[in-house]
Amino acid sequence: MLFKKFGAKKGQFKIVNKSIFDYKSSQKHDIVISLGVIHHTSCKEKAFDIKAQHLKDGGFLVPEIGNKAGVFQRNAQRFLLQHLSEGKEERMVSLTNELCSEYLDRAEKYGKRTRKSIIYDIYDIYVNPKTDLPSTAEVLKWFARHKLQLYSSWPPIMPAVLADSAERDPLPYQSYEKIKNILGLAEIAFLIQRDDDIDQLKALDKGAAVIMEPLEGLTSLLNNITPETRLDFGAVQKQIKACKASVNNDFNLYAPYISKLRKFLVEAEVIFKALETRELDLVKKSLNSSEFLFRGTCGLGMNWYIGHRAKKN
Repeated sequence: MLFKKFGAKKGQFKIVNKSIFDYKSSQKHDIVISLGVIHHTSCKEKAFDIKAQHLKDGGFLVPEIGNKAGVFQRNAQRFLLQHLSEGKEERMVSLTNELCSEYLDRAEKYGKRTRKSIIYDIYDIYVNPKTDLPSTAEVLKWFARHKLQLYSSWPPIMPAVLADSAERDPLPYQSYEKIKNILGLAEIAFLIQRDDDIDQLKALDKGAAVIMEPLEGLTSLLNNITPETRLDFGAVQKQIKACKASVNNDFNLYAPYISKLRKFLVEAEVIFKALETRELDLVKKSLNSSEFLFRGTCGLGMNWYIGHRAKKN
């Protein structure tokens, strides 16, 4: 009944089975979606361009695409397996099960797929011949070239320090090149991601409370002001002092990520030295001693971006 009422009518949609580089059409669309394929093509930038060219003014482009910082760990695993297997596929599959068991266990649990499908199909990273990933800065450069405003992204790349009104057309696409490093800063988190975000945020929240709780008290005192309000100046001064004291603490939102990055880079250095020797036992020892590299989520597998192209006046 539901399919009869809401399902597509016969002939309503057309499926074209063709390489994107051979696809020719003058038709433009309100929404263009790309699900995890751009970085597996022979030219990721050209593939993006073709998709953007088929977007209407006023439409949304939604590419799901890996980030080269987020997938660094999986690319490192890919190199590790290719290097030690010397390009022999059966040996590579065997080493994947032997050296990447934690990653495969997690992917099997949450992806509900077999190990074989994960290696060959789902993550496309161990035996897929092409995985060429862009940085955040590259994606934003593509957006700007096609006059696409970043409408949203996940994980977010906009820093948590923005305060311009939405009515002022904040951060237009023409500005992306000038602030590409700030917008790319989230790549540190993508690179070293191991644990679920909520676990990291709960730890950070305790430090943030030292600043936010006194600030909440101060802003509440000046909230809902009416002509009848009689302000308690003593309470205001007391709360200002509490806020001044709170900002003297050493809370830094990025400090834990920088600390983890330092440890991560030391582990990467050790593992690549071991890889250079091609001694499997030494590589295993390096992997077993790591705290961050190849642990947990093993970085970030995929990023989502939503771009909006404004209608012409």
